[in-house]
Amino acid sequence: MIQSFSKITFDIKSSISHRLPFEIDHFLRIYSYRLFILNDGSLFGIIKILLETTKKIIKNWNKTIVFYPEFPFVKYPSYSLYRSCLLNAYRVSRKFSKNTILAIKWEDKTFLSCPRELNEMSTNGLKVLNLACKDISKSKVQEVFEKVFQYGLKIDPLIYQGKCVVKSNLNAKHDGRVLNCPIQRKLEDDVVYEKLINNVVKDKNLTIDYRVPVFGAKLIPIVYLKYYPLEKRFGGYSDMVACEVVEPENVFTENEVSKILEFCQLMECDHTELDILRDQDSGEIYIVDVNITPYALLLSNRPEASVLEPKSRSKAASKLADTFSQLFTLS
Repeated sequence: MIQSFSKITFDIKSSISHRLPFEIDHFLRIYSYRLFILNDGSLFGIIKILLETTKKIIKNWNKTIVFYPEFPFVKYPSYSLYRSCLLNAYRVSRKFSKNTILAIKWEDKTFLSCPRELNEMSTNGLKVLNLACKDISKSKVQEVFEKVFQYGLKIDPLIYQGKCVVKSNLNAKHDGRVLNCPIQRKLEDDVVYEKLINNVVKDKNLTIDYRVPVFGAKLIPIVYLKYYPLEKRFGGYSDMVACEVVEPENVFTENEVSKILEFCQLMECDHTELDILRDQDSGEIYIVDVNITPYALLLSNRPEASVLEPKSRSKAASKLADTFSQLFTLS
């Protein structure tokens, strides 16, 4: 019943959302998404969620989160922070007002600007997430990672012995290729060369990536364990074959968590999702990517199209939304 109800909710929402003004569309998304994430399939559960959602909307409707300078949610509503806004029943906008309680610098880019409007709002006392973050390129990730962990990813492919990965210096390209080093060709432009991390699950033709949400460079509420076929190890969401949600202490030591948080501080990320690999040979972890506008398809796809089972999806979405609200004092 839970899956069929979720499908009905999605179908109704999808059929009308493109016809509505954003404010009304967002209002309906709050009900739709909270039902999708929180309901247990029972009639009582549905009624309870509808009542709780109405109370939350009344309580929080004068609390606006501003995303600036970009505002992508009309066309692409599957971002993680937007999903947290829906669960918390916050309004979202691109315009500042007296009801603005938080701003998020939102640019789906690798090299980021520092808009004058956000600087002014920050000077006047408004919290602006990721304001100081200007560079999330792979080369920047390499530099900061090596500074914090005292070992690194970067290699010189002309002299390195073994397999390496070459990939775009830009974010979200999923274009990694494995090369045998040393190479006998001219180095490519706008790419990075890194040693190949052995993140292959033993006795299985799968690799495992850790997707790690970090809030305020202080808290890691959950960790996603994402599994990919070996031949698609650099792929995106559509290539994933399984996913689990675990507590950070189940996969990282206290020292590793401390260094992950220090890394986020030096990257100047107030909210991010990191891609981390653990080398099965050395046992060491490697931060390979920083995402400050992370997608949340794991938390928004229909059940039949998701690799994350409903209970895990509910746990993940709820913990992320609660952490977002509590850490940035929005409650």
